[in-house]
Amino acid sequence: ARVEISEIDDMGSASEYQSIGKTPIDKLPYPPGVYSLKFAHDNYESLEKTIPVVEGESPEVQVKLTRKAGHIRVTSQPRNASIYLDGKRLDHTTPYVIQNIPTGTHKIRIERDDYDIHLQSVNVVYNQTHDIHVTLSIAGTEARKAKRTRARLFSIIPGGGQFATEGQWWCGVLYTGGIAAAGLLAWNADQDYNSAETRYLDAQNLYHASVTQTQIDSAYTASITTRNEMIDANNQFNQYLFLAGGIYVVQMLDAWFFGGGAKPVSSEITAFPQQPYLSVTQNQSSISIGFSLHFRFYGF
Repeated sequence: ARVEISEIDDMGSASEYQSIGKTPIDKLPYPPGVYSLKFAHDNYESLEKTIPVVEGESPEVQVKLTRKAGHIRVTSQPRNASIYLDGKRLDHTTPYVIQNIPTGTHKIRIERDDYDIHLQSVNVVYNQTHDIHVTLSIAGTEARKAKRTRARLFSIIPGGGQFATEGQWWCGVLYTGGIAAAGLLAWNADQDYNSAETRYLDAQNLYHASVTQTQIDSAYTASITTRNEMIDANNQFNQYLFLAGGIYVVQMLDAWFFGGGAKPVSSEITAFPQQPYLSVTQNQSSISIGFSLHFRFYGF
């Protein structure tokens, strides 16, 4: 904060203010007397404080600057719409007057079920009320509903719901690629099963046609080996088929709940800046006044 000082004479007249700098300020020599301090900040109301400087005394003075603020009156058609100020949802719905908003630019968001979201920037002016009246539209919401219906219908085709939704084509590629890869692995497992089955039947025929014990043992071992290969191939086929079906179900659920565009998400931002304190102290000298000014912040 900017600080100016003025000396007050015995008649109560003040001299012209002189700038002594910005906080923090320390150890400025002034003789005993009565002084007026003026504190100024672009975003806070100016404050004047009279300080008597008495020889041998070291009083401490604290001053609090009040944040410059304005107000916003928000109305909507229809009523009872949610209000967001700088991303933070308020506990009230329209119509409502948001009071004591710090000066400067703020973002207002008005939202109601089945209506389009309204976003607007507002420049809050000191000690003034800014009126916002919004007629909420349903055009975008209806268009989003139509897109969602289309995405749900196209979800019958693997990845179709995502390809039918703007900005989600890459999800469609992932879903389609996953289903295709799982399907290919299932097909390979099925081919392995058919090959093992053929060799198993050949081993069975060889077993029944065997004459010597060696031939019988060899055919029996081949039968057991190929039978295990058939079991393994069948298990792999079922696993890959289940994986493809799972991906298919997930892409349908994705299109059902998120097709046509995802819901907008607001960020949580502190709407009200903290308010500063300025502390002023005098030093121990009997013939000078020392200033130690600094900001301390507290929350609402």
